[in-house]
Amino acid sequence: MGVFPTLILKPDGGIPTNGLIAEYLFNNNFLDTSGSGFNGTNNGTTFVTDRNSASNSAIFVGSGNFVQLGNIFTGLTDNFSISLWFKTASATGLTRMLTKRGSPTEQWDMSLIPTSTEVGFFDGSVTFTTTTGGFADNAWRHICIVINGSSSEFFMNGTGDGTFSPTITTSNDNVNIGSIRDGVASMDGNLDDIRVYNRVLTQAEITILANE
Repeated sequence: MGVFPTLILKPDGGIPTNGLIAEYLFNNNFLDTSGSGFNGTNNGTTFVTDRNSASNSAIFVGSGNFVQLGNIFTGLTDNFSISLWFKTASATGLTRMLTKRGSPTEQWDMSLIPTSTEVGFFDGSVTFTTTTGGFADNAWRHICIVINGSSSEFFMNGTGDGTFSPTITTSNDNVNIGSIRDGVASMDGNLDDIRVYNRVLTQAEITILANE
């Protein structure tokens, strides 16, 4: 599952497709529309209205809910990008958005940090956070995390929001949308348009995704 197929680029309103290895639009399903075939298995999440007022086009993740993608992304330790939309009114604990993590010290996860409500990225040892916070206000936001060695960077709504230098090791854990370890520390909020790329996105591409 760690080997990615060769993908054919497809026009999609300007959305970057080069290097796209997983895409979850949640249009009343949990299919991977990138062509990789990494379809999700739902565990309690429900379809909700998205940021563009389209019904059944995003998901709500509540306590113990998650979407399992299986043991994929094993080779993603550097030079990759994660893009997604989120909305939450609560961050009383670490609320996970997308994770590949089993034990407390394995591969990576992205979450919303309690109290400060910054977006965080954990590399198996250190949690790095966005410069700004206050994101638990029930508003839709776009976050892109670009992993590029010592030049890794957060982008909030298309704008750079802090650099960091992670050290990521591989693991054989399931990838979860909305939790770690199949239902632990689930996100209390909405997620949409999750995309994973096996390369570093450019600023221009991130701007396109943030204005989708």
